[in-house]
Amino acid sequence: MATTLKRYSSSALSRNSKAVFDDAQETPVVIERRDGEDLILAPASEVEKEREFFALAAHLVAIAVSDDNSTFIQRLEAPFPWITLLTGTERHLFAQEIVEQARAAFSIRAPHPLLRTIAQWQATAEGHAAGVTNDSITIDFDSATQVERPA
Repeated sequence: MATTLKRYSSSALSRNSKAVFDDAQETPVVIERRDGEDLILAPASEVEKEREFFALAAHLVAIAVSDDNSTFIQRLEAPFPWITLLTGTERHLFAQEIVEQARAAFSIRAPHPLLRTIAQWQATAEGHAAGVTNDSITIDFDSATQVERPA
C-alpha cells in the first residue's frame, strides 16, 4: 500500500514555513511548483538512510549474482569485513537474516529494520573483538536491587 505524501504549494511554504517544516520532520512532504518539477522536503538523515539502503541493495545484488567460486558468506565479507569476527554459526545466521530482512525491506522500501539488523550484528562482532563472549556475560536475576522512584 503506497503512502500518500502531504502536499504544499511553494507559496504555502513561503507563508507558513514552520508548519511545513514540522510536517517534513515527521514524513517527507511534496512542495508543488508552478515553474518546475515538484520537490520533496525531508530530513537529511532520512535521505542519507535511503542512500545507504540503495548502496546496500547494490552490494547484495552483486553478491547474489557473482559467478566466482566463493560461498555467499565469503562474498559478504567484502561489504561487511567485520563478519570475520563472528563465529561460523553467527556468520550463517547473519547471512540468513540479512537475506530475509533485505527481501522484506526492499518490498516495502523501508530501510530501517535492515540497517538496524546490520548494526546489531556489527555490534556483536565488535563485542567479540573486545573479548566479550556469551560465557563472559552473566546476569543474576535472583539478586534484585531496590531503586528509588524518581521524583
